Amino acid sequence: MSLTTPRVGSLHGDLSLVASDVQRACTDTSLVWADDVGGIFVAPASQQGIAQDSIIGMFTFGVSLADIRDDLESMRRERARSWIVD
Repeated sequence: MSLTTPRVGSLHGDLSLVASDVQRACTDTSLVWADDVGGIFVAPASQQGIAQDSIIGMFTFGVSLADIRDDLESMRRERARSWIVD
């Protein structure tokens, strides 16, 4: 994980807007991942050191907003399981 990788959004925000920001940030093949607090980052596919359970997906330039949003929603649902306290 690189401290110089810019944050493009949050799992806690409007995922339609975040998907648009992710789409603009994707160049060639990009790795999209979320940190422990829900920040969304886009890095080159060759990025090293990102935990497998943090990866949202790998997208290429021109990927559809619907595909990105679906993957963001899936990650948010998965993470939300741990937010629920019995």
